[in-house]
Amino acid sequence: MDEVVNRLIEKYQAQKLYKRLFEVGYGSEDCEMILSVVEEWLPKEQSAAGSQNVDVEFLVEGFNDCVRKMKEMLR
Repeated sequence: MDEVVNRLIEKYQAQKLYKRLFEVGYGSEDCEMILSVVEEWLPKEQSAAGSQNVDVEFLVEGFNDCVRKMKEMLR
């Protein structure tokens, strides 16, 4: 079981943008600069506060989940 978990973790880590940039030849400083620009470019999380529509709340929750996943994949 540990072996399967370790393989999944390695696969997840290999997909991160920092690692991919580093593998194609960018230096550490360049990778950090690119990631900071991308982080600023990504949309901000939204709020469904005040909405009484369940569909809107689900859409906002899904949108925010996508934004969080994108940020996780940077570093």
